[in-house]
Amino acid sequence: TESFAVALRSSLRQDPDVILVGEIRDEITMDIALKAAETGHLVFSTLHTPDVSRTIGRILALAPKGQSNTVEEMRARLGDALQGVVAQRLLPRADGGGVVLASEVLVCTGTARATIKRPEGNPSLKEIMEKGVHPYGMQTFPMDIERLVARGLVDEATVSGMMTF
Repeated sequence: TESFAVALRSSLRQDPDVILVGEIRDEITMDIALKAAETGHLVFSTLHTPDVSRTIGRILALAPKGQSNTVEEMRARLGDALQGVVAQRLLPRADGGGVVLASEVLVCTGTARATIKRPEGNPSLKEIMEKGVHPYGMQTFPMDIERLVARGLVDEATVSGMMTF
């Protein structure tokens, strides 16, 4: 982990426009990735989580331990820096010919940023995605799965358990 963090810090000295971190697994990597985003770099990363809400939760869980207000500070930093989250699942095709992508998309609008910073009294991320279809292109997994079923790409019986989460 330390060598990865050193490499990531070193990359920032090269004045990159875009940084691809790979999977963020620890506090150090998360902190460096956030600092890069906060200083104007476009940062892409992956987290192995089942949906948008749990992605945000995982990021918040990587707040530094042992300091006061760390989760609140992480919420503020994330709310300011995050541009969007795409969660994806591969579902079996109805015709048996492989898999098809189902996705959940959150674009960080002002409302989404407010919810990330302070969830109390703000709409849930799910509500934001449901209402943000136009003009932002947001969607929840159930919305996208419903679209895939309507197009005949996936079988409703196969994905019925995935429609409510």
